[in-house]
Amino acid sequence: MPIFVNISPILKNIGEKIEIDEAEKISYADDGIDLVAPVNVKGVFTNTGTNILFSGKVDTVVKLSCGRCLSEFDYPLSFQMEEEYSRLNNRKKREEDNLEERELTAEDFVLSTGVNRLAISVGNIHGISMDEPALDIERIKKIREAVPKNVALVLHGGSGIPDKQIKAAIAVGIANIHINTDIRVAYTEALREEFSKNSEEVVPYKLDTTAREAVKKIVKEKLILFGAKNRI
Repeated sequence: MPIFVNISPILKNIGEKIEIDEAEKISYADDGIDLVAPVNVKGVFTNTGTNILFSGKVDTVVKLSCGRCLSEFDYPLSFQMEEEYSRLNNRKKREEDNLEERELTAEDFVLSTGVNRLAISVGNIHGISMDEPALDIERIKKIREAVPKNVALVLHGGSGIPDKQIKAAIAVGIANIHINTDIRVAYTEALREEFSKNSEEVVPYKLDTTAREAVKKIVKEKLILFGAKNRI
């Protein structure tokens, strides 16, 4: 049984929040995952103006098998989670609905919530866009001017955005860029190629060596692109 949260009370006003602390027994038996304790979810849903942002923590206990000792054991699993939820699937839909984030909305949200990092919607989407993304650089600049200097602007969905646009976004105020999909794609493509070359190999660390190198390569490229080389 999944955990359902009614977020309708926060949909009308930007900056509104709902705190949750829920526990539910969830089964993933079909996926071969044996959870031996309820899934505990604790966090906050926040109306950012264009999306609903969840930030929190998930805890449970999973039963694992030990191939060396030939026995099972319970392993506590805990991880931080941050996710955006939106009914808007792509940039064109956002433009059609006229629901792009405004600079004044960003200022109101920061002042009402006291956040020190602000993820903005400026033509970016999670994953890889079917059409070439077109970041609204002027909007980023206006939002940067509108919010306090100690608030870092975050660009979710940075994967697949042309380098020229990334550089322009950084130049006008973007301080944090998420590129998880780019990294996943690099790893997966290299791993698939290795499988096709060595289909008889059964040692995992030999199969994913090139995949790990592919990740290192793209991370280095992105660090240089972001101007983060030799910086903390």
